[in-house]
Amino acid sequence: MYSRFACLYYSRTGQTKELMARLALLLGADLIEYSDGKERKGAFGYLRSAIDSYRKPPVVQIESLDRPLSSYEAVIIGMPVWAEMPCIVGKGLLAQYETRFPHTRYLLLTHMAKATYEKAIERLEETFFPFRRTLSVCTKEPVENRLLEDFAEKIRKDLEKKPKIETADENIHTEEKEKNS
Repeated sequence: MYSRFACLYYSRTGQTKELMARLALLLGADLIEYSDGKERKGAFGYLRSAIDSYRKPPVVQIESLDRPLSSYEAVIIGMPVWAEMPCIVGKGLLAQYETRFPHTRYLLLTHMAKATYEKAIERLEETFFPFRRTLSVCTKEPVENRLLEDFAEKIRKDLEKKPKIETADENIHTEEKEKNS
């Protein structure tokens, strides 16, 4: 039996991967990695990633995709923030696969600062498409299970009934927004 959800992620340091794996487990989702194939670990990788954030998105490969993205009811896209911008690898995924995603899309942004990165989310939505909900998570401190459980529950409820608009600030380290599809 196929999963209703796909959790796609790119992770330079492992933080986004860990959160997306936890979310995938809560949703019973397929966990799928995407990458541009470049080495981005360590100090040089960090610098390269920050500079690349302002460049044209790269070609991205999705690892182990067993079925079309459009066959999922919803996709949750996880990506880090680099230099105050959504990572270039995540932007590459959106640019390359934009027409292949199902109508219902979610975004999980990971970052080290305590900001919510609303402008980064707005830039993504202006350039590509709106997300049904977004979750911005500071990974500087351990992320509570409750935060991911709440996000997973809201995703499930979105698909069960017609959604209504609401906005909720989780705390200074996180922000989650619901949007019309």
